[in-house]
Amino acid sequence: MCSAVLWRNNHMPTTHPLLYKLFLLLKTPKKKYAQQYYGVIIICLSIARSDNIQKGAPCDAQPCRNGGICRNEVDSYSCTCPVKWTGPQCKRVSCDAQPCQNGGTCSYRGNSYLCTCADEWTGQNCEKVSCGAQPCQNGGTCSYQGNSYLCTCADEWTGQNCERVSCDAQPCQNGGTCSYRGNSYLCTCADEWTGQNCETNICDVKMDCSDLKSPICKTGIYQLNINGTINVLCEMNDNGGGWTVFQKRQNGNVDFYRDWNSYKLGFGNMSDEFWLGNTYLHLLTNTGNFTMRIELEDFDGNHRYAEYTHFSISDESSGFKLKFSTYTGDAGDALTYHNGQMFSTKDKHKMKCAQDYKGAWWYNACHSSNLNGLYLNGTHTTFADGVNWKEWKGHHYSLKSTRMMFRKA
Repeated sequence: MCSAVLWRNNHMPTTHPLLYKLFLLLKTPKKKYAQQYYGVIIICLSIARSDNIQKGAPCDAQPCRNGGICRNEVDSYSCTCPVKWTGPQCKRVSCDAQPCQNGGTCSYRGNSYLCTCADEWTGQNCEKVSCGAQPCQNGGTCSYQGNSYLCTCADEWTGQNCERVSCDAQPCQNGGTCSYRGNSYLCTCADEWTGQNCETNICDVKMDCSDLKSPICKTGIYQLNINGTINVLCEMNDNGGGWTVFQKRQNGNVDFYRDWNSYKLGFGNMSDEFWLGNTYLHLLTNTGNFTMRIELEDFDGNHRYAEYTHFSISDESSGFKLKFSTYTGDAGDALTYHNGQMFSTKDKHKMKCAQDYKGAWWYNACHSSNLNGLYLNGTHTTFADGVNWKEWKGHHYSLKSTRMMFRKA
């Protein structure tokens, strides 16, 4: 197929190189007539095409990559690239696209880009935490896994960065159960314990059993730090709980006819029969306001009680003197007669009362109560030497059980 190309004198367009060459040829001296006339040259496009046209337009080959737009130029083409791409054929990621993550800086390298990563990052786009940043805590070891890292944790730790204590390490103490919660663990504690690891005993006795919180805390033996560590029996079930028991009789298994030092420091077994010790009674009652409760039982299963306010015991230098205020109860008041008296034993006595009535008590020439007397199993013929409470059973009846205790008012 042929086309006609018209031009006038020097106004031949130069956009087609071959036609321009023909135009220059016609302007030579041998072809002077070409400068005097309008010319019409019939050119077959099959002869006049440039090499590029013979081969097809360059953009037909779709040289622009990644969505670039191609435009034919003289003997060539040009690519207009999308925002994220650059280069002659839009094959190189542009730093304008900010391919470097986590603070990495971008620069060009050949037909690509180079990310220079911040200290804690690695990977082509700084997308991977570097083991050089030591992401694994608590002795974990770091290795690479795909586009990330892997922490192999020490035995007691778990989590992506070994930041979480493993339940395998049994962090929950005192019978607590361990479960995972977020990046940490959760200890569900037994009744008497609290704290992150169940390390704090709710039933921790600080001064006396009044510190305990019933009904969580059970009746039993607790440790108390006062001039050294001592054991105390706490009654938590009866009459509101919080009672520190300091005397208990129930079967006659323990001999209560003892000397001064025995009563000073205490004796017996708290799971059976015992006396806490006058030294500890003084330390526990010399500050604060306390109520004393005395519980009595006979061999027929009858029970009585007596309570006294403002109870305290003085120090040894003043004879472990008994002090209290008012009485309430249904046992009868067999203790007021002894109020203000010093303690007496068989080797340190007042008017030989302890020797005569085979006990140890705050005697007052001599007694209306003798709860540390001989265990005589109910009615006895001897006079006033049993576990006696005169105002209820008189001087010839030895009680089956007694319990003396105190708590903060």
